[in-house]
Amino acid sequence: MAHSDVAPSMAMIARRAGVAKSTVSMALRNDPAISERQRIRIQKIATKMGYRTNALVARLMQELRASRKRRYVATLAFVDASINNPKHVKTPSLITDLRAGAEARAAQLGYGVDYFWLHDPGITPERLAKIFRTRNIHGVAIYSIDKEVESLLPKYEPVWSQFPVLTIGSRNQLLPFHFVCNDQYSTAFQGCARLLSLGYRRVGLYQLRWHDAALEHRFVAGYQTCINQAGLEAIPVFYLDQPRYNIQKTYSGGKNAFACWVSDNRLDAVLAINSWIFEWMSDLKLRMPEDLGVALLDLPKELRGKVAGMEQRAEWVGMSVVDALIGQILRHESELPAFQRGTIIESTWVDGATVRSQPSR
Repeated sequence: MAHSDVAPSMAMIARRAGVAKSTVSMALRNDPAISERQRIRIQKIATKMGYRTNALVARLMQELRASRKRRYVATLAFVDASINNPKHVKTPSLITDLRAGAEARAAQLGYGVDYFWLHDPGITPERLAKIFRTRNIHGVAIYSIDKEVESLLPKYEPVWSQFPVLTIGSRNQLLPFHFVCNDQYSTAFQGCARLLSLGYRRVGLYQLRWHDAALEHRFVAGYQTCINQAGLEAIPVFYLDQPRYNIQKTYSGGKNAFACWVSDNRLDAVLAINSWIFEWMSDLKLRMPEDLGVALLDLPKELRGKVAGMEQRAEWVGMSVVDALIGQILRHESELPAFQRGTIIESTWVDGATVRSQPSR
């Protein structure tokens, strides 16, 4: 399972093709400034290397280039609330896609995007508010929030009360921020329903307990509702009590518990929250899909076509965040709202080799 493969960057394609990165960029968007022969050659190299264009973001950027340059209006702050320093960890593809969608939409509307880390040493609410003012920040989006971080957000209420603010990925329970997130309930329901349509009947759900709590059990609710509506036997959810900020590459205790869960419940398919399951499957000598079908609830784009699952359309989430923030800015909503308003984005099922392609006979 080549689940660690990463889509090539333009710099990598440029080195392989022996051209400048700008030439690759023009070739991938069919810019007539370079010859058709050169465009086709570079596109073939990119395809062989596994490059896939994000069609939505590409279209937005093409529209932006084709139109007259927008007058700069203001900047939006995207605040990473994760305890992990973003400079020291690899950015998940979900966040990368979210940022790409946000930047494309913001540029289309005349806004810039600036990134901050909430736990940056020396940052206080007063200093953060001053930085925002200095950098012409007019709206704030906060992401990577979990239960450990959520309790710290009220400390920054003097900042949040000065700007339109929303959260990404989950609803905040301590402060009434508006929010934009994936429709986690529908994602799990539709993923489970698709597995049932392929003939699976013993479908289990694997979850990280901290992640389940952060999302208010929406994945679990969607999965259990689908199973109940199908009239099938309820299978206990497999929870892994792995601390978010102490993640190990291989978690042997989890692997052993996973093996027992699969065996005891006679599972024929699993909905999984992350790709650890592939390492476990390999160690346990379980084949996909022959021994066990596997589908991810958060399918990264680098696994599209290789692994089955639900693609959460993170670029659409990023675009919707910008639309919602600018709406708040235009309505002069710079105080905490009296109630929360949410925007949810649906996921899309993507076929992959980790599940069977036809219903069993």
